[in-house]
Amino acid sequence: MPYAKGTAQLFPEVPDPIRRVVIDVRGLPRPQGSMRLHPLPNGKTAARYPAAVYQWRAQVQQAVAEQMSDPFPGPVEVRLGFSLPRPQSHYGTGRNAGRIKASAPTWPAQMPDLDKLVRAVLDACTDAGLWRDDSQVCALQAAKLYTPTNPGVHITITELA
Repeated sequence: MPYAKGTAQLFPEVPDPIRRVVIDVRGLPRPQGSMRLHPLPNGKTAARYPAAVYQWRAQVQQAVAEQMSDPFPGPVEVRLGFSLPRPQSHYGTGRNAGRIKASAPTWPAQMPDLDKLVRAVLDACTDAGLWRDDSQVCALQAAKLYTPTNPGVHITITELA
């Protein structure tokens, strides 16, 4: 991946990583935005994320648990590739049904926000015990793309020496 001038030293290729874990999670990625306040029957309020966020995080946690051996003890690099479904409006109708319109954008430069998708995955990895805290993530690369097939996220965690 090309880098802006002067940033290549921030993301050098790790020649012989101590440990690398690759995890593929299929399902609709959900952004973890701000918590919302919900009134409780006793008159108090509780702060929660929408239920879909918890379901997505549970999917990520399960996939992490299946691939994990020991938690990463030190700094890590995380690469996240989010595959998102195209909106129905990107496809033609009638005889062009199933074909992507020429005017449809190549990149998903719309909601959900990439940083909120990243937050959900990193918090799920923390909850799954992949590392002590997501502050151990010292290098991060993330992208979101449209996919014609199953949406999800491809996660690569590399231990840094």
